[in-house]
Amino acid sequence: MTDGDDGTDEADGADGTDEADGADGTDGTDEANGADGTDGTDEANGADGADEANGADEAEEEQSADVNEASDEVSGEGVDPAETGELTVESLQARLEAAEDQLDASETEDDLDEVDASLDAIESDIEEADLPEPDEDDEDAEDPKEALETQLSDLRSAVEDERGPYGEDVVGEIEGAKGTVEETRWTEQVDREVVEFVESFVDS
Repeated sequence: MTDGDDGTDEADGADGTDEADGADGTDGTDEANGADGTDGTDEANGADGADEANGADEAEEEQSADVNEASDEVSGEGVDPAETGELTVESLQARLEAAEDQLDASETEDDLDEVDASLDAIESDIEEADLPEPDEDDEDAEDPKEALETQLSDLRSAVEDERGPYGEDVVGEIEGAKGTVEETRWTEQVDREVVEFVESFVDS
């Protein structure tokens, strides 16, 4: 009977939802996650890692540059006339101050030799520098070159004061003191003072 064919069966047999879920055999969410077989988050992570590595390298370079600059200042090379193309009162003054700091930090004869070498270079540059002349109309005007040379001379004297005493210097002082004690006629009161002096001298 034609009446036995139920129209609802045809509708049920072709389920529209089946076609929507997987008409081509693939899940829509799968395509979203990895249509080309790669994970988008992996690419993002790789880029972030490269950026962090580059940032670390730049930070290390900046730190190294800061350390080198500080080292130059301590050694008295913070002001390089070659960079400015001229020798000025200010640049020479800065180098003398750096040499003074270098002297204060010296602990050995080698350190003092380095200070002397710095002063030799500064002295040569003072002679070569085209420094301004003092105002002839002003009797109290200071000669910049003379002021620099005076400071240089004072630093050289300070370096020599820091050297020694050496063995021969000590022996010379002892022999001089011995001669004074032996050749001088002392009174009874001074006799005791001489003994105290000798004991103090030996201690020093």
